[in-house]
Amino acid sequence: MRTMRYLALTFFVIASGLVTAGEQAKHLIILSGQSNMNGKVRESDIIKPMVEKEFGQGSVIAVRHAAAGSSIAYWLEKTIDAYGNEITSPGTVYPKLMSSVKAAIKDKEITSVTFIWMQGESDVLLNPKPDWKKDKSMPAEIYQKNFFRLLDRIKADLKLKDINVVIGRLSDYHMHEKMQQNKVKSDAWIAIRDLQVKIAETLPHGAWVNTDDLNDGLQTRRVKNKGTEIIEVSNDLHYTDKGYKEFSKRLAKASQKLIRQSINQGK
Repeated sequence: MRTMRYLALTFFVIASGLVTAGEQAKHLIILSGQSNMNGKVRESDIIKPMVEKEFGQGSVIAVRHAAAGSSIAYWLEKTIDAYGNEITSPGTVYPKLMSSVKAAIKDKEITSVTFIWMQGESDVLLNPKPDWKKDKSMPAEIYQKNFFRLLDRIKADLKLKDINVVIGRLSDYHMHEKMQQNKVKSDAWIAIRDLQVKIAETLPHGAWVNTDDLNDGLQTRRVKNKGTEIIEVSNDLHYTDKGYKEFSKRLAKASQKLIRQSINQGK
């Protein structure tokens, strides 16, 4: 009798699509943001292997698409500008990201999704933004609206009610004495930092990663027409070579924790 019940349960699980014969369930990790999420973040040789060490070799699919120097407004086609107006933006980043994600997960069974986000510098530093002037940092409350629009779009496109979220908090770049001379930008920088922590701690499956100690030391930079050079930096906008390595480890550890929680909760 027990054998028959077991066989019946096994048949039900397979028939319902919860298990695919011969296919290992995958944990999807999506990484996006601007320059501090660009080429030096080690998703292939640090993040993916660290997470796989806990959940099994071959259990992780990691997809990254970043856009250096870009406002959050460049992710979606409809966005809210620094003045609170809904506008149409180029919206080129997200479609490329999601195209890569869907290609990577085609015919795969996805057990969990973790979205890793490292962005916000441009919205404080007034890098070019679509369709509005460069004289105003994006207020935290508007940044929050844009972030949740992005998050809702990811969940809708992947047909999920919820996903894990790991946020890399803005560093202390705009908080040391020299940068604090521009109080408007300094206040805006702190507001975005505080918001990122608030979002991460409010989300049911959220976490944030500290980056304040990652931007002091030796940094390899590209020099136009000269290749690269190594310089000493302090409180830099970008992280050091060791900083990116440590940043990748912190993102992996935060992802591990959230994935474990989602498994335990049957998410």
